[in-house]
Amino acid sequence: MNKAEIDSLIKRNIGQLALVAGVIGISPHLLGFLPSLSRTLIDVLIPFLHIGSPGVYFNFGDSLLLTGYNEYTGMHYNYMSIFFYGLILYGYYDYKKDSGSNSKVLLFVFSIILISQLVGLLNFTLNFIFPSNWFFYSWMTILYLISSVVWSYISFVIVKSLIGDGALVTALKTADGVLDKTEYSTELGREDGSVRSSINERLLHHIIDTVLCATLCTSGAFYLLMDLSLFGGLSLGENLMLVLLMLIGRFLYYPFFEAVLGTTPGKIVTGSIVVKEDGSKVRLKDAMNRTLSRVVPFEPFSFLGKNGGWHDRWADTKVIKGRFEERKENTVDDWDDF
Repeated sequence: MNKAEIDSLIKRNIGQLALVAGVIGISPHLLGFLPSLSRTLIDVLIPFLHIGSPGVYFNFGDSLLLTGYNEYTGMHYNYMSIFFYGLILYGYYDYKKDSGSNSKVLLFVFSIILISQLVGLLNFTLNFIFPSNWFFYSWMTILYLISSVVWSYISFVIVKSLIGDGALVTALKTADGVLDKTEYSTELGREDGSVRSSINERLLHHIIDTVLCATLCTSGAFYLLMDLSLFGGLSLGENLMLVLLMLIGRFLYYPFFEAVLGTTPGKIVTGSIVVKEDGSKVRLKDAMNRTLSRVVPFEPFSFLGKNGGWHDRWADTKVIKGRFEERKENTVDDWDDF
């Protein structure tokens, strides 16, 4: 089976894959609430459920803020992960009920699975390059790595399919059939044919993306710093450590989503996308400029003015409302747009 056939198989079974992800993902967390479990279940079944699931685990740095612990069974469970996997199951129901036409929830959850798995793979890679004392390889670790690669690829294909084939972008070609640039289909309402997302929508984007960045990427950033021995070699204060984690988390989160997918999970909620002022696709350098601009103190307050936020103006970009349309066939892969 070649890559095209695998991609086609994934696209035809988006609903079923969502159901599998939701059921397998939520099961070990719910089992953690039971007053007692057999040792066979704890030692055999639970680990394999964790291995087979997308493994999205929300936390902040190395804290246990979002985690519960069952002292009778010795099992941990994550409150936010339970909500997330429940959302996947709701997305499956919504998707199947409307025969695949209502895909925003699944687009949202699979984009979160994607970034979570990529951060995990980055940790694996750094541990291979810079072996650390806290991490060791075993056959279970290899299975986790294989599962992470599989879910990363599945999530990428699904997100690309829901964005490209059902979705926010339309690839335009020149008369001779050569791809010129990617432009985004938009609602009418402005001279340039686009409707900018409102201030309230931008605030919602900021809240959702900040929470996801903090709970998904800062945990990964913490272990990245451990891999590079920064915590062992430097006496970082708690506040400085928090700032460093948030900075690394942002540079893992925003450039990937905005450069590769043209949107973020927060923007997906309102059907918004990021484009250049001329309507062309945001490149990696543009996404990096937007992320650097976000570091400026009080930058979020710049959206209270009439001219939009600083990270829009300084990067020559804008956030507009997208419209779900069919994407033309035989377009290039977005990885080439870097």
